[in-house]
Amino acid sequence: MKISVVIPSKNGLHHLKDCLPTVIKATKNSINPIDITVVDDNSTDNTATEFSNLFPTVKLLRTTPDACGACSARNLGVNSTSCDWICFLDNDVFLEQDFFQTTLKYLRDDVFAVACCGYAAYPKVPNTQEQLDGLK
Repeated sequence: MKISVVIPSKNGLHHLKDCLPTVIKATKNSINPIDITVVDDNSTDNTATEFSNLFPTVKLLRTTPDACGACSARNLGVNSTSCDWICFLDNDVFLEQDFFQTTLKYLRDDVFAVACCGYAAYPKVPNTQEQLDGLK
């Protein structure tokens, strides 16, 4: 079972520098093949010039001005890969190193979608865990 991670990002290089290493580590701890694609949504924060040097193992795509926004970025990422499952993440998400191993038990043929919720990467109160809304 192949999993593709798709992360749309607009002016989020500062978030990616913190969060993407946790995603990369989680993929390395998985027994299944996982690729990561970041889709730069017309950023002006030097994502396009700095990204490849920072994350050489991660595919970077760019939206065009006529097809931009988070949905277009996700669609571009999905259309650039072939896989069994898509994992959409935001550019400020931290993953625990066993994330994919834990998630695999929910990825079955009779399941259409799996949703999860975590904690804010940058909580309003520093050094606390702020639970996000969504499925628990």
